[in-house]
Amino acid sequence: MKDFIVALQFLTRFTVSSKRFELTKEDLANSMICFPVIGMFIGCCLVLVNTALSLFLPSLVVDSFIIMSLIFITKGLHLDGFSDTIDGFAAGKTKEEILEIMSDSHIGAIGVIGIFSLLILKFSLLHEMPVETKNIALILMPVLGRWVMVMAASSSDYAKETEGLGKPFTDYVGLKEFGFATIITVLIGWVLFSFGQLSYKGIILILIVYLANLYLLRIIKKRIGGITGDILGALCEITEVLVLLLIMVIFLVTG
Repeated sequence: MKDFIVALQFLTRFTVSSKRFELTKEDLANSMICFPVIGMFIGCCLVLVNTALSLFLPSLVVDSFIIMSLIFITKGLHLDGFSDTIDGFAAGKTKEEILEIMSDSHIGAIGVIGIFSLLILKFSLLHEMPVETKNIALILMPVLGRWVMVMAASSSDYAKETEGLGKPFTDYVGLKEFGFATIITVLIGWVLFSFGQLSYKGIILILIVYLANLYLLRIIKKRIGGITGDILGALCEITEVLVLLLIMVIFLVTG
């Protein structure tokens, strides 16, 4: 239960207890097991927004509120990491330059363009999503987005020499945490695929997400030798868009 509460309070603005925990780095790392569960919670909140607002608002407006709700629930945490990562890798030439730019509290022009492009793409994919699978997509998107964070942390070193938000995850998250998170993710996916039209194609979707993130991690590690908290957030955001895109492609191809 403690892992769930820690993960919930870290990834969202919600709290379920006023009790203050004496958190260690290991506690924060252990909470990663629950990251896919928190993703499912976020997704269910988005489904509620979609279902309630669709009763009296046009779909264009509803999708705008869905995007805003996602940002509100997550405090924009991963978007911040995405913009810092885009700034760093776009402007930095060496590892030191990339990490220095990513650590800068000011957002650059490329970061702003990156966030704008990401949100436009996410909004467009949601708006064009087939009605019969939209709620499934709203849940699967944040689940897989947070699952890849566990995957990245369990297989990477920390890129910075100084302490940072992502260091406890890379230091203490291993195959055990990734294994449990994967089991939870597959179980959530199995339920979603059983009630939707994705069926076995959903497993292919998860596999593509896994392979795509392996490729991204390979590029990132080649540039800076590891990951940071910002990169974890960036991978989450990229994966959310990728999931929506893959679902769209599956329906276009298979009809």
